[in-house]
Amino acid sequence: MSFGKKIVNIAILSFVVILASCSQSADLATFQLKGKVRKYVINDDTLHFSRSGKLTSMSSGTYSDVYVNHDSDDNISTIICKTSDRTLTIQFVFDKKGQLIQTVEKCSSARNARNACKRNEIIKYTYKNGLRHHESHIFNGINHDEENRNYAIDYTYLAFDSNGNWTKRKLKYNNNGKEFIEQREIFYY
Repeated sequence: MSFGKKIVNIAILSFVVILASCSQSADLATFQLKGKVRKYVINDDTLHFSRSGKLTSMSSGTYSDVYVNHDSDDNISTIICKTSDRTLTIQFVFDKKGQLIQTVEKCSSARNARNACKRNEIIKYTYKNGLRHHESHIFNGINHDEENRNYAIDYTYLAFDSNGNWTKRKLKYNNNGKEFIEQREIFYY
């Protein structure tokens, strides 16, 4: 190989490496994250991301096994969470811009399970100024720990880190007026 071809090949390889390092997976935006996020912790859940921002794994205090699947466009298609007697499948729906607009949660369990559940829940998301502002929950089925009624949640963002990611927000439920503070801890590469 001539010296000129080596330089061209090195330049092309360098460009591909730079392009790959600049391209971010849509997974970070799905969870309202930006920057070089390694993981984030919210409640009992920890989500782990690759350097390119792709969700690689999730651990949960509730579920013993969690599986993340991506579609052909590299968006999250489903997350499947399991215990010995219960399975929760979350399907993700995105608009043409790649923004999460809906999730469909299906929970099922063995008939004699201690914490039996059989339900479907559709959650629709709306945004304001690039942040999730409102979500509507529509239930169908039974679950041991939830009443079967539809409700909505409005978010007010209270704190952000130096990367512009929210770290604290207030959730207000429209069905009973209750408010909760939700916090998340974000770790970066």
